[in-house]
Parts: sequence; C-alpha cells; structure tokens
Amino acid sequence: MKKSLFVLILASLLLASCGSKKVATPAKKIERISHAVPVSSDQTRRLISEARRWIGTPYRYGGQTLAGTDCSGFVMMVFDSVYGLKLPRSSAQQRQYSLPIAEKELAPGDLVFFCTSGGSAVNHVGIYIGSGKMIHASLSKGVMESALDEKYYSQRFHSAGRVVTPTSDSPSEIAADRRELKNKIKQLEKEKKKLSKAAPEAKPEAKPEQSRQIKTNQQLIIQQQTTQPDTTYVVTDPSIFD
Repeated sequence: MKKSLFVLILASLLLASCGSKKVATPAKKIERISHAVPVSSDQTRRLISEARRWIGTPYRYGGQTLAGTDCSGFVMMVFDSVYGLKLPRSSAQQRQYSLPIAEKELAPGDLVFFCTSGGSAVNHVGIYIGSGKMIHASLSKGVMESALDEKYYSQRFHSAGRVVTPTSDSPSEIAADRRELKNKIKQLEKEKKKLSKAAPEAKPEAKPEQSRQIKTNQQLIIQQQTTQPDTTYVVTDPSIFD
C-alpha cells in the first residue's frame, strides 16, 4: 500500500514537472498539418539542428543539460545556444513570453504548448520543426521527435507561440553588415576631409602665375626708378634767380 502511494505521488510530480498554476484556455484538438513548412533562415536551421542534437537526452525533472532535461529546460537551452535569449524556465511562462499564433501559421522554430495533466493549465512545450512535427522532452522517452497529429498530443494541444528573436541572421550576414557599416564610416570620413579643406575665403587669391607676374612688374618699376638718369636743367638766363 505504501509503495503504491509512493509511486502515485512520484508520477504526479513528474506530470507537473513542466507545469504551472496559471490557468489557461481550454485545450482543443489540433488539425493535421500535412504540408512541409520551408525553413526560412540560417538561424532557424541552426535552431532545428541544435534541437536535434538533444535527441536521446533522458528526461530529468528540473534538468537542462545533455545529461538530463525536462521540456521547458530543453527549449530554454536551445534558444539560448542559438539566439542568446534567456527564455523563462516554465512552459506556462514561455507561452506568455511568446506571441500567440494560429495553428495554420506554424513555422519551424515556433513553440507548441500542451495540457498533459488533465486540466487546462499549460504544462508541456515543444519546438515545431515543420512537416507537422516537433522536438520535445517526453516524460517517458526523453528528448524525441513526435508528430502533432498523434492522438495523445492532438487531444492535449493548447496553443502555439512565436518567440521574437534578433533580426540578424547567419554569421556571414552579420559580417557583411559590419563591412557595410565600416564602408559607410570611411565614406563619411572622406566627406568630412573634403569639407574641412574647402574652407570659406574672404577674397579671391591670385593664382601662382598672376603672383609671379605682379612681382616681376614691381621689380621692373623699381629698376626703372633706380636706373633712370637725373634730369639736367640748362639755365640760359641767369636773371631768373635774381
């Protein structure tokens, strides 16, 4: 009897491991998503690749490492690794952190939320990877890939959300943006130098040729003044001095 009671308590704790006391809207059945959603960016591909790297990690309540993780810890670590984002720790908080979207708008990298404990509170989360599938930390099998139209998950589906992530994409695109910024800075520096050289002038200055001609004319005038003979006056009538 005591052993059965212990097992029941342990099972209840595990079921609530991703849960929260916050009340959410009632769960509804998710429609089958039969078409593949294309991966739209390098970062989304990196996100899915990182999520797949965790497949096979055992379930561990409160864990968030490759040695063992729960559902919200898995999501939190994947987004932190790819985007550097610190998501909330519980699945219910992650739902409130993300932007609500309709099931038909699901795209790779979005989050999907479930109510698996029989109530209306969100207590499970997974990462949607396209083609109607998600990667999540299952209570019984650890991190794995599952289809959203599986009876268990379709009946317990609650909602979907999109995490607002940084706009920059791949490292190559970031490097290109930095190069473009550097080029713009260099161009601005060149324009600044041009403006500093083109200072306003009070009056027009003589060109070098004009300056040399003016100096030459001045020298000729001085030379003429110094070499011109004195004027000699011949007095023919001395009486003018009387």
